[in-house]
Amino acid sequence: MREDVSDPRSGSEFETDDCSGRGPRIFQPELPKDEPMVTNLFSNLEPKPDDPILGISSAYRTDPRSEKVNLSVGMYLDDSGEVPLFRSVAEAEKRHVPVTTVVQNYNPRRTSVVLGEEEKVLYGKGFILDTLCGKTYALSPRSFYQINHDQTEVLYGLAVEAARLTGKEVVLDAYCGIGTIGLTASGRAKQVVGVELNRDAVRDAIGNARHNNVKNARFFAADATQWITEAAAAGQRADVIFMDPPREGSTPQFIESVARMAPKRVVYVSCNPETMARDLALLTAKGYRAEGFTPVDLFPQTAHCEVVCALVRGQTRVDSLQWSWDNRGR
Repeated sequence: MREDVSDPRSGSEFETDDCSGRGPRIFQPELPKDEPMVTNLFSNLEPKPDDPILGISSAYRTDPRSEKVNLSVGMYLDDSGEVPLFRSVAEAEKRHVPVTTVVQNYNPRRTSVVLGEEEKVLYGKGFILDTLCGKTYALSPRSFYQINHDQTEVLYGLAVEAARLTGKEVVLDAYCGIGTIGLTASGRAKQVVGVELNRDAVRDAIGNARHNNVKNARFFAADATQWITEAAAAGQRADVIFMDPPREGSTPQFIESVARMAPKRVVYVSCNPETMARDLALLTAKGYRAEGFTPVDLFPQTAHCEVVCALVRGQTRVDSLQWSWDNRGR
């Protein structure tokens, strides 16, 4: 089912940088220079019946050139649902660690799902703003966002470069999240269509397009497989498809619909090389050939790696699949 979601917010203007001309490199995340002070600020808050704050689970800069620090704070809820944290916010301000917003998420279910459906804004506007690849993005609590700013710019820059856009293409951004890849590509495309299951993320994407004055992008709240299946059956076409699926990868039905749409290029951005290999085997069987692979390390000193792969429609040549490392910027 396709459904438009209206824009929930607008933002203010921020100075930005683009991410053209950068390549992957080993990046060691820099701890915020205020990080020890930030941690100490909350470390004395032990779990108590009258004080449900657990402490900081992460403290990082989205942009190493900025003094802004984003905090992830874990909390318990008491029966009243209130969190007595304003004294900590005030103390943070005194120590020159401004807190942008605090959102309480309520999840009564005893499952592996971390976040629940209910939220309450306790402080600020309920979202944060970040700049990436020349655009400003609003991010709500339940929307996905990469936390390694520099390498995310590398990743998305490579993805857009791999699409080889000329300004005449209709682009489908599948599993689009808050619209980062599609909006990054929007200046080089005729039209961008984004599809994402997470309604909060789609609201963010629509707001981000308006905030950045992008007029050639449209977003739908829908399951990517269901949406592309209906679109392909209706005879809709895309010249380029970006697909950035979750760790479990895409689905055979999605890939079948990609083949029916017959885009000239597919750009696959993966956070799991194993499911990527499975999906590429299906795309290869549909007549697409991988031109190459570029790994991008967003999580140094871990086993996780993002990979960008460009595929072109044409004769299948399995022996042409090569892993490559782009040395620019290293």
